[in-house]
Amino acid sequence: GAGGDSNHGGIEFCLDNGIMNGTSADTFSPDSPITRAQFATMFYRLAGEPEAPTASAFTDIKAEWYRKAVNWAAANGVINGTSATTFSPDSYVTREQIAAIFYRYAQSKGIDVSDVSTGLDSYNDYAEISDYAKTPVAWCFNENVMFIHSVNGYEYAIYPKVAPSRADTATMFWKFSYVLNEG
Repeated sequence: GAGGDSNHGGIEFCLDNGIMNGTSADTFSPDSPITRAQFATMFYRLAGEPEAPTASAFTDIKAEWYRKAVNWAAANGVINGTSATTFSPDSYVTREQIAAIFYRYAQSKGIDVSDVSTGLDSYNDYAEISDYAKTPVAWCFNENVMFIHSVNGYEYAIYPKVAPSRADTATMFWKFSYVLNEG
């Protein structure tokens, strides 16, 4: 991102709403990426921690702290597994995966997701977006949930395969909450 200040609102929002916790009492580790298990947990908290199935088909769920979140997300079609029996909890979540998750959840909440901007195809990395994520990414850009990204400070692009930092992810959750609340 463009320094910590641009993400401050998102971090405050996630901390205030219990969506994210610090990595210790006084640190947030804003530059660290986020695993699929962490993302599922954040999303589960955003949704208000609804009832979750106790079992799932995933054989790679190793820790209790994310089991309910992953089971809820999978049962509700919010976050799919990486195969029929795996969730890959320790893999990092990418920008295009986040876009697809936000898009599907908004759809499930009855939000009109038909307003999809164009213009992203002018970016040289547009072709890197997986087919399943092209519409969700465009929708997230249109709703200002996702922004053109820089990984090196000067070349701004979509970067669909990049794993965003905790700070960038916090900002996306903050912006996404606006979309949910506006309905």
